[in-house]
Amino acid sequence: MISGYVFIDTDRDGVKDVGEVGYAGGANVITSNGLVAYGTITRNTPAGWEGYWSFPVESGTWIVSLTVPVGYTSYDGLYTAGTSMQKPPLNVTMDLSNLNFGIIALPTPTPTITPTPTPVTYTVKGYVFYDHNENKIFDRNATIPEECLDVPVTINACGIQQPSFNPTDSNWTTDPSSGCKLYSYTCSGGNSCQNVIIQNLPGGYFVTGWSGSDATRPNISGMSGASAYVCGVQ
Repeated sequence: MISGYVFIDTDRDGVKDVGEVGYAGGANVITSNGLVAYGTITRNTPAGWEGYWSFPVESGTWIVSLTVPVGYTSYDGLYTAGTSMQKPPLNVTMDLSNLNFGIIALPTPTPTITPTPTPVTYTVKGYVFYDHNENKIFDRNATIPEECLDVPVTINACGIQQPSFNPTDSNWTTDPSSGCKLYSYTCSGGNSCQNVIIQNLPGGYFVTGWSGSDATRPNISGMSGASAYVCGVQ
């Protein structure tokens, strides 16, 4: 009789130490003398006998091997799941025990966590004024003094129509340099922010253009005669 255990070799030394438990999953052990071969599945019960295997064999030279279970490697890492972990040839003249196979579980891979993207937001803002000389510059000292917008308009920004911009509404802040009320709309990265369009202009007015820093995307829009398009923002 030859016998042994398939066990979890915690310290990876190839020796079944006290406290190292048998493999309870049922492993395939094969023994052969070159003429005949026998296979068996290791025990998974009762407690204390997990991983045990045995073969009644005749005297002679026998080779015993273990098919490494899925999710495990040999204690030394030389044999991976599905490969044959083999003992040196045994010259059997009497019962042999403790022909043990030490295995270790593969580490559970740490799942890759995809970070939640931080939404990109920016602000489209500026003021609207009556650009009587059509030079796109707000100038209170022009021949015809230019004035801040004093009627509601609708602004299309960030690719959508925004709530009405009404300069008489106290909720809008005042631009300190011009004294005009500022329109301000927050855009997300998913919206188109290439154009700012003023809609619903007073009769007889059109948009003359815009100026301002592209870095903060302020848009200063003048009105002077009967269309409603402001130049593109890069």
